[in-house]
Amino acid sequence: MSGEMWEIIDNEIRLIDEESGKITNATHSIITDKMLTFDYWDYLAWAIATADCNDVLSIGHASGAFNQILNNWNMPARGMGFEIDSSYKQINSKYNNINVYYTDFRKGYDLIKSKYDTIVIDVYDNRGYVDDAYDTEWISNFLKLRKNNGKVLFHCIDFTATLLAANITIPSIPSFLISMIKRIRLITKEPIYIVPLWSTYLVWIGPYPKKIHSKLPQIQWVDRFFRSRIRVINEINYDVEMIKKPWSYDVYEFTRLQMIKFLKEMVPKGMEKIHELKKMAEVFDNQQDIHKIDKIITYYKDNRKSRYEFNQIISVLYAMKGDWNNSMNFLEEKEPKSIKWFLV
Repeated sequence: MSGEMWEIIDNEIRLIDEESGKITNATHSIITDKMLTFDYWDYLAWAIATADCNDVLSIGHASGAFNQILNNWNMPARGMGFEIDSSYKQINSKYNNINVYYTDFRKGYDLIKSKYDTIVIDVYDNRGYVDDAYDTEWISNFLKLRKNNGKVLFHCIDFTATLLAANITIPSIPSFLISMIKRIRLITKEPIYIVPLWSTYLVWIGPYPKKIHSKLPQIQWVDRFFRSRIRVINEINYDVEMIKKPWSYDVYEFTRLQMIKFLKEMVPKGMEKIHELKKMAEVFDNQQDIHKIDKIITYYKDNRKSRYEFNQIISVLYAMKGDWNNSMNFLEEKEPKSIKWFLV
């Protein structure tokens, strides 16, 4: 994006439609003084905080939401960022721990003189993914910029994330997830982990995350929450075609509908589970509605919905209330499961 293509609405940075000039519902970044946002910026902050050092290279920095969160945790990162939209300069000037360059990351690559513990890639525009940032050439470039035992993190928007959150076996049909894994496997055989949220996931290349040692309940909870969601890639069906560029929002919608069609035909109970989880997750859009949160928690506890995926959302709802004891009780710490695939 380029200058002034957004407006701040209730601390959310909303994109402006290029054709109509109207503010959209698409949130590109945020401004936050909170410990947790209950959105994907939390897993970026968490992933960085699991490293021994917080040296970070941020590609697609925007307002540096993960950096704001880490500062709120009193665990500030340091390093370098690239953001093509120079209108973020005023927001980022409040934080001097990350030196942000306002240029295309491809043009700024030669400015990078150091190696980093964590490299974060979160590059989107009004059309969808900025393809080069997720392509084999740049995956290889990013891997070369790590320190020993460093990691590279790709933030991905993909309907597959919803299936992972619902604990549903993934169809072996073209998806951004399979495409990313196949691209990464052309370059490296090292571990790949997937950390799903609800409609997005983190692709993690590198060593398994270390536990964060903190006395703050918010950080203890977020650390256990994301650890309980980690999936490991052990195998995929390499016969499945990769999605061709561009990875636009239109392509995202097409792949989403293809997966829904498959699930309706092959796993109808899986679709029921997704609809049920979606109803529960709607409360995330209004985190102040404590009465609604309590009603959902009571309903699912009374109906003995004790499955992993429901316990995860109940834990989040308790966390939104600040009830850290109950929020922790609904999470399990265990070894990461391998992602399972339907053979088509």
